[in-house]
Amino acid sequence: MPVGVQAGSGNKSDREALRREMSGRGCTRGEIAEEMGRRWGFRPRQAWRHAAGLTQEELAHLYNAALGDANAAMSGKRIADYEAWPIRGNQPPAHVLATLAKVLDAGVRDLVDLLDMQSMSQQNLITFGMETQQARLPVRTEERSPNITSASRGSPDFEALISSTAKESLKHAERAEVTEVGGMTLADLDMEVRRIAQEHLHVNSLDLFDDTILLRNRVYRLLERKQHPRESSQLYFLAGILCNLLADTSMSAGQPRAALEQCQAGLTYGEIIGHNGLRFWARTMQASLAYWSGRPKRALDLVQSAEQWSRAPVARLQYDNASALFHACIGERDDSLESLRSAQENRDRVNGTDELFEQIGGMFAYPPAKQAQIATMTMIQLERFEDAVTTASHCLDLYENSPHDQRAFGNEASAKIDLARAHLLSGEVSGAASALQEVLNLPPRMRQEWFVVSLKSLLPDLRHNRFNGSTEKRQLAENIEEFCSETAAATFPPMLGS
Repeated sequence: MPVGVQAGSGNKSDREALRREMSGRGCTRGEIAEEMGRRWGFRPRQAWRHAAGLTQEELAHLYNAALGDANAAMSGKRIADYEAWPIRGNQPPAHVLATLAKVLDAGVRDLVDLLDMQSMSQQNLITFGMETQQARLPVRTEERSPNITSASRGSPDFEALISSTAKESLKHAERAEVTEVGGMTLADLDMEVRRIAQEHLHVNSLDLFDDTILLRNRVYRLLERKQHPRESSQLYFLAGILCNLLADTSMSAGQPRAALEQCQAGLTYGEIIGHNGLRFWARTMQASLAYWSGRPKRALDLVQSAEQWSRAPVARLQYDNASALFHACIGERDDSLESLRSAQENRDRVNGTDELFEQIGGMFAYPPAKQAQIATMTMIQLERFEDAVTTASHCLDLYENSPHDQRAFGNEASAKIDLARAHLLSGEVSGAASALQEVLNLPPRMRQEWFVVSLKSLLPDLRHNRFNGSTEKRQLAENIEEFCSETAAATFPPMLGS
């Protein structure tokens, strides 16, 4: 491309002169990067960074900002390593390439050259559609998945299946390149996704794992075909819903890393189509995972980063309630009470129009019972135990008086554990035992990880010396320990064809 700047040495002044000259002539960033590579031998990732006028540290800062994560760890040194690969340095993972492409306003394929492709793993080549023609066989998504039908209950393949499913979601999200879908097909898929989102509410999610995977893979196959932009947007929306459902299932099975990967996939699809509901739910799910792993400050940081997507009244209500809980967990009592007041003000503004939380609903719904459940957890952290007992009892009344298909199995069980905790902290062992009776009688396949973590946290209070000599206390502790010894993580849901 003829331009009026001499070749120079590729130093900063040369690069800036070239960038000004080419920009003034209406050249794109890609064209500037290409010219920099031709003139000064820059490899693609370095050329695109220079074409944007960024230092490695500046690019790292923009990368972390794009993730919306204050604890993201990209640095200028890591950028340098990724730019130098494969001659030296480290290979950039697929999700890093995808995020760099987004930050630089490039395509992933713009950031790699032949040398990169010759050194990449076959899986990364397939992920980004860069495999050779010989390797580009018509493989169906299910055939790339773990053999669902071969696993049996108690199979050691359970963790591998959960983890592999999460990685498939994340890899497809990183790829995210549109590759003709009829209205009838979309309508059918939409109906199926709504059905499964509803069933996740009142059916043990592990029993829905197979159906959710297969439905997600069906969406993935359609995304690999060409479609109109409106259809593409709807498919990404459905994919995001399904990955978020799989995130919940993964954590229920005791697989937090897989759950995080599914959340990241759901968040990516939300980013692609600019869907605030998907982005908000995925990020607040990440906050919940941090909370359940004993990191309330991290949970607060994550939920605060989701505030930008809480424009719908129902999302704002969720944001306020979650903020109240996490502030209370780290001792910020005034901030917690202020968030509770804000939630009370926003409750009447919920209008039933949100696409995800109020129209899809089901697992994503935020009814009064769920609101009361979060309030109970907050009251416990604020040491308002009598209020917590009252709120938890109200929460359970709301659940028990709901239609059967609207009752939330997991949330209802968790609310009973919260009621037990409030009783226990008030010194009422009998009240705690009564609240836990139905939960402790759940069969192992329904003993989700959420329940296990929450129940185990009751044991220190049961062992407190104020309960010394209490036979009821010892029996309750033994029942909890027995419950936690055999859980859903050790069993596998019934497989298709079994």
